[in-house]
Amino acid sequence: MTNYFYVFIGGGLGACLRYAIGLAYQSQHIINIPIKSLLANLLGSMLAAIAFAIYKHFGDNAILQALVIIGFCGGLTTFSSYILEAQNFLETKNFIGLLIYVLLHNILGLCLFLVCYQTATRMLEASFGR
Repeated sequence: MTNYFYVFIGGGLGACLRYAIGLAYQSQHIINIPIKSLLANLLGSMLAAIAFAIYKHFGDNAILQALVIIGFCGGLTTFSSYILEAQNFLETKNFIGLLIYVLLHNILGLCLFLVCYQTATRMLEASFGR
């Protein structure tokens, strides 16, 4: 039961940050790509990587997993907005924009996750040993 509480708290905090990002970047675009969902998803990828490195380094920590990885990062990242924005590209027949949008979210998100995970893992090993 307590893990549900941690997911609830983390998810609420992540969703609040997602909402703040949406307000701050409401109408901003980079080369016709809306950046509010992109920023939320990329930030979520980076934070999930760092939290996952901590989780793996220090062993199974149900609170960290529920609060940060599932809750906060899950509340911060936004698949539904990603799909709605992708659908807008399809509606306007902007297939090049759609391709760039999908690649930015997926490839850049994965690359950021991998870089942050490796960096955090090395920093943890240097600071605390294996």
